[in-house]
Amino acid sequence: MPDTTQAPMADPLLRFSNAYVGHVHSHNPDLLRAGLLPSDRMATIAWITSLWGFGIGAYMGGRKAGLQYFAEHMHKLPKTHQGWYFYHKHKNYRVMLEGIKRGLTYAARFTAVSGAFTVTETALDLWKGDTDFTSTLFAAFTTAYGFATLSKSPEIVTTFDQYQMYMPPFELLRYNKHILPNSPARLLFGERPRLLI
Repeated sequence: MPDTTQAPMADPLLRFSNAYVGHVHSHNPDLLRAGLLPSDRMATIAWITSLWGFGIGAYMGGRKAGLQYFAEHMHKLPKTHQGWYFYHKHKNYRVMLEGIKRGLTYAARFTAVSGAFTVTETALDLWKGDTDFTSTLFAAFTTAYGFATLSKSPEIVTTFDQYQMYMPPFELLRYNKHILPNSPARLLFGERPRLLI
């Protein structure tokens, strides 16, 4: 007779996850998306988005650090071959450090947003008992709204010919006080500014 006793799992989250995956797979195979169980899909999406976030953040952080280093040392550029060697060596260290910092930050942000989307979508699928586009649509809108609410308020750039102003989004509802009295924009376009979004 085979031994059916198993050692108890120490982690309750692992126990719940295994029971959940077994329940989904055995009771409702319609909850698969892209042929993956929800837990596998969450892990796959988290890895892919973290890699993308790290790549984008590292590129942006490295480029910014390189330009900043150049601007900081513009007044004292080296004159010798050895001076240029150490200039680029130190610049590359700064670029790598800033790239790694920004890459990790972006990876965490991308993973958090994609994780919120995937968890919301999976919860809706389980609640409805089926996978369709409404779960994805609702999860996308919910995640986008949450991200926009939690992130800092973006400034929208408006332009009136040669004048540029930065206004928060709700300030656009009261834009009349920002238009200069004799500006060509007021004469040509009335009270409406042109938005650069």
